[in-house]
Amino acid sequence: MRFTEALEWSLTAETVLHRIHPWSKLVGLMTTIFASMLLYDPESIAILSIPYLIGCILARVPVRILARLSIPPMAFLGAVLLLMLPSGVPGREVLLYAVRGATDLLAVLVTTLTTPFNALWSALVVVFPPTLAETGLIFHRSVYRAFEELEGTLNAIRIRGWRLRSINVLGSVIATLLIRSHRSAELVQVSVEVRGATGRVRPLKRFEFTRIDFGWLTMVFCSVALSGVV
Repeated sequence: MRFTEALEWSLTAETVLHRIHPWSKLVGLMTTIFASMLLYDPESIAILSIPYLIGCILARVPVRILARLSIPPMAFLGAVLLLMLPSGVPGREVLLYAVRGATDLLAVLVTTLTTPFNALWSALVVVFPPTLAETGLIFHRSVYRAFEELEGTLNAIRIRGWRLRSINVLGSVIATLLIRSHRSAELVQVSVEVRGATGRVRPLKRFEFTRIDFGWLTMVFCSVALSGVV
């Protein structure tokens, strides 16, 4: 699975959901997950996914990215639920877990894919200490590079046809990834210092509650109200 493709799309896409402030999306996500935990009716839980289905359409999230990120966890959840059936668990309860898992997964994927790291950290800088915030801002610039290095190392291992033990292969991958990521992080830090960084990290985007934020939270809260949790 190409995490770099999903990360690149998240950082470069300009959609309606990308313009929603990260705090608004995090509030909506936590509200949806908490509401799904309180509901015990599959139909009611499915209503909670409506805003995120609309969000997928508005943001035009590539189907291939959404499928690659959602199929593995859904397959694992499906296998676990199939194992529950012979143990005497009612079928409706299994359906409840399936719908709840699918709804929460959709909410998490839409939120993370439409919230670039830079926007998220520039919002969290208001809460976290400056040093930690600066570390996060530098880290998000190195994530894409780290995934590229990981993918390149794995491809090199496959091409060379190494026949080592999996533990040795894993150790080689981790060692190479850490060394190259450290070098990339050093270059990023140097470039930040050269450009006149003073150690004070200011948020790139102040929290301003706009009509887009209001519309998104209204959709989320309306879905919660229609689900019957309140």
